[in-house]
Amino acid sequence: MALLAVAGWAFSFYFLRVLNGKMSPSAWWIPAVFRMSERGCQNLLETPYGRILGKPNSFWGNLYYPFMLIVIGFSGGELIDR
Repeated sequence: MALLAVAGWAFSFYFLRVLNGKMSPSAWWIPAVFRMSERGCQNLLETPYGRILGKPNSFWGNLYYPFMLIVIGFSGGELIDR
C-alpha cells in the first residue's frame, strides 16, 4: 500500500511541476509511457474534470498521497481488519 502511495505522489509531483513549467515533460525518472507531451497537461486541465475547487488534480494528489503514507504508518501497514 505504501509503495502505491509513493508512486501516486511521484506522478502527482511530476504532473504539477510540468504544469507549472518547473520541470521538463521528458523527466528521466518517469517511464516513457507516462510522460506528458509539451501540451498534454494543459489539454487535461481544459476538461471539466481537470480541476477541483480551482486547483489542478495533481495539487490535491500532492496533499493526499503523503497523508495516506502517514495513515499507513500509524496503522502499522494494516489498513484492513482481518
